[in-house]
Amino acid sequence: MAKNKAKKKKHSKFRLTIKVLLLLFLLTAIIGSVVIYLKYGDEIIAARKDAIKLVEESSPDTFRATETSLVFDDHGKQIATLKGDKDIYYVTIDEIPEYIKQAAI
Repeated sequence: MAKNKAKKKKHSKFRLTIKVLLLLFLLTAIIGSVVIYLKYGDEIIAARKDAIKLVEESSPDTFRATETSLVFDDHGKQIATLKGDKDIYYVTIDEIPEYIKQAAI
């Protein structure tokens, strides 16, 4: 019986320690959040408004990277490839192989 009481006492001390640590962590997180909001809140709100404005003013072409252009002569022979930073080709959904679509899913 004495061993059981000692075990229970040990467990209750451990649980109390865990609860105190969790409470301290929670309080630290809350206080940190309030400090960050007070210090950076206006900047965060302004950045959010700017982001919303940019998205509203954008179109799908806004997000397109520079596309690779293929130059052909009058006989249909490719004579040059013009590309920006990357070699990018945009294709329609019909041109994407089915196994690629399935792999993405």
